[in-house]
Amino acid sequence: MGGHNMPSIPVALSLLTTFLSGILMLAVPAEMFQRGIQIWLNFVIGTVSSVITCLVFLPVFHKMKCTCLHEYFIHRYNSILIRRLFSTLFLLFTIIYMSIVIYAPAVALSPVLRIHKWWLVLIFGLTTTLYTCIGGLKAVVWSDSLQAMLMYGGVFTLIFQGLRHPKVGGIERVWNIAVESGRTAELFRMDPRIDQYNSFWINVISGTITWLASFGVNQLAIQRYASLPSLARAQNIIYCTLVPFIILCSIVAFVGFIALAYFHNCNPLETGQIGETDHITILFARDILQPTPGLFGLYVSCIMSATLSTLSSGMNSMAAAIYEDFLKVKLDGKITDNQATLLNKAIVVFCGLTSTALAFSAEPLGGILRVSCAFHSSQMTRNFTTVLSVFSR
Repeated sequence: MGGHNMPSIPVALSLLTTFLSGILMLAVPAEMFQRGIQIWLNFVIGTVSSVITCLVFLPVFHKMKCTCLHEYFIHRYNSILIRRLFSTLFLLFTIIYMSIVIYAPAVALSPVLRIHKWWLVLIFGLTTTLYTCIGGLKAVVWSDSLQAMLMYGGVFTLIFQGLRHPKVGGIERVWNIAVESGRTAELFRMDPRIDQYNSFWINVISGTITWLASFGVNQLAIQRYASLPSLARAQNIIYCTLVPFIILCSIVAFVGFIALAYFHNCNPLETGQIGETDHITILFARDILQPTPGLFGLYVSCIMSATLSTLSSGMNSMAAAIYEDFLKVKLDGKITDNQATLLNKAIVVFCGLTSTALAFSAEPLGGILRVSCAFHSSQMTRNFTTVLSVFSR
């Protein structure tokens, strides 16, 4: 756990980037382009969920000195069976989600980089496995810090260059086109029906549960909290990430509106230039940034950084869960600390190779945002059960 004495700023940046994957960087602008601003409300709700995490969940986990999420079930129910059941579900869902995180950006980047998607899958999967195995949580946290800077740099560059482009015409025209096309009209649509694609209440309810599950009862987040020496430091990093989190999510989403202005009256989906909405973001970035040497490469590194940060966090968390929940009790006192470290490295390699292999079977899944959201919905049952157990007697 980084010696339980990691610096606050790198941990805060790592927490910020862990849940903002390449899927989000590509699919959220496409969603704004295609359907409008409602998806942005989901991220606003995320800031509220972060505050709830600080006030409700962190004190509980800190008091129990949990370094692995599923230790909670030993303290709460005194049942190793329940602990291992939830740990198994976490491992199953996470390893499948990691394969989606590897595959989705590879598909989007493949046409513009002119590298076959399966080579990109191997590059993403094996590179992340290598540095996560060598450096452990410290390498993950410090690399996430660098990747956060690349993410901000890439998105801000795209927005700055996009607004300057003659076909876009500045921020006022971008907003006017978004309003005229109806992309801003349904932000506060209060229709309570659940049999619809999106609404205010769907975003509030799903956003609250999703982000509570992500920040409050997720092994990826718990590891970062446990790497800090005190409860106050852990709470402070969450408060410190609120503004950067909503800024990054907002500017990523706003890219979709700039793309809408750029492709106004010439939708590349309708002209057949692209086959899926998921490709709109990278197509727009290529058109805007490629004329200036180096800028498109910066944006590609932004997407790759978002992908690698999520992958490294997932691999490290899976290794911690396997060791803490299944192996530590049996091996405690039988192996040295160095042997335990080597075993954890081997587990990281296994998880990384398995996720990479599974990515080769992700092709039939469809649109990346829809798949990602559907998969997160399937995780909610497990995570929300943990949420409810905090309040139960």
